Amino acid sequence: MLVGLVSFCAVLLYVFPPFRVVSLETATRKTEAERFNPKDFVERFWNDRLLKSLDQAVDAGTLLPAIKQDPQSARRQYGRQLGLGNIYYYFVEGRARVVAITPDAISLSLSEASSKPDLLLVVGNISGNAVRDGTGLINVNDFPNSQEFNQISAELNRRIETIVLPELRQKIFVGTNVAFVGCAEIQDEASDLQPIRLIPIQVQIR
Repeated sequence: MLVGLVSFCAVLLYVFPPFRVVSLETATRKTEAERFNPKDFVERFWNDRLLKSLDQAVDAGTLLPAIKQDPQSARRQYGRQLGLGNIYYYFVEGRARVVAITPDAISLSLSEASSKPDLLLVVGNISGNAVRDGTGLINVNDFPNSQEFNQISAELNRRIETIVLPELRQKIFVGTNVAFVGCAEIQDEASDLQPIRLIPIQVQIR
């Protein structure tokens, strides 16, 4: 009886061992596979979610008159805000004409008859969290720490600088009609709304 019990326990421990010995190399590979990869995340987010949500952006022809009439009301109706700070964001689309180009920005007018810029497309160094936070598609609560959340913002900005902007600079010139989608980060309404500076997500020549 005792021999049978011992044999049974031995078989049980063989099939279901209380611990497993894993090589350091295998453990390292597993840790690296589980580590958050911002480049892979942004690649999937950009193609699977962001580009499919561009129709959710507010039309510039609606937003700009609303801001002119009552900035706070426009902020409440069309803006997005994270936390309790004063920074907020707009996700904007529209059609416009290029009226000026500098190394850092492309000036756009919504009016065919005016050369005064209504919006600026930023084409210099991209910084801030406009694209990450402006669309409302990424929830900070889905990430275990702020480091991953900040890595997403940096990778989105890098993607725009390396993929979106080079093609845009090559194709655009004064007088070009464009369809655009972008995000704006508003920190100081006195300067950031006159005109709004958009980080471009997509710009198509019309």
